Amino acid sequence: MNIKVDKIYYSKFLATNANADLLLTENGIAIKNVSVKHSGGSVSLNGSIAQKGSTNNFKLNTVITNVDIKNFFYSFNNFGMKTLTSKNLRGYLFLLPTYRALLAIKAICFRIHYMAASLLI
Repeated sequence: MNIKVDKIYYSKFLATNANADLLLTENGIAIKNVSVKHSGGSVSLNGSIAQKGSTNNFKLNTVITNVDIKNFFYSFNNFGMKTLTSKNLRGYLFLLPTYRALLAIKAICFRIHYMAASLLI
């Protein structure tokens, strides 16, 4: 399934020119070629959710390029931080985060088992 959306709003977050390919299989969901424009730059990602019994393995590889860091932090409510905020940041963000998590069906919660990122400011 191919998805195209002109604008995505969520709280303070605004993305434009959103595109994504979703593939639903018996074993999970593949998320491919996701791209959006945000804060003057772009965000793209690929990932998957693989079902295995009562757990789901979640993987996400992201590329954040040339994003205004002040607006990026503002859009995500400073990621809950009080000292490193949009008010004291400037410049452009280039980030390559990788997320891996195990989602348990027993409860509406998850643990991130692995998270890595490269940050250039």
